[in-house]
Amino acid sequence: MIKFIEGAWNGLSNIGPMDMHWTQPRGGEMLGMYRAFDAEDNVSLMEYLSISENGEELTLRIRYFMPDLLIDNDSKLHIYKSTTREENRVVFEAVNEAAAGYIPSITMCTVDGRMRFDLQMATPKGLRPLQLKFSVIN
Repeated sequence: MIKFIEGAWNGLSNIGPMDMHWTQPRGGEMLGMYRAFDAEDNVSLMEYLSISENGEELTLRIRYFMPDLLIDNDSKLHIYKSTTREENRVVFEAVNEAAAGYIPSITMCTVDGRMRFDLQMATPKGLRPLQLKFSVIN
């Protein structure tokens, strides 16, 4: 399992503050929660995430929610499989259409004690990289 992401993290994106929490690995599963805030400090997006382990392969599942916890009618479960797995880095690639059409690739890693997500965002003009950086909350 990718224990290096366990814990409570916060960061700042180009839109506003964000935080993420990951549970301890247990029973081959980790659960995560992410929320992003706008410039007025209102919740703008929430995600519920799970990572499950099947042998050497990891599966990442993400469900997006509106601030009122309602699921947008267009929101589908995004599913990813690990393609690269190292001590402090794992790469996930989309395996379903919903994920491939939004964020085809996600890299999770820690660098200098900070968690970093490198995303490849699908846009009409092609892929656009987006990097999210988090610091641990004490």
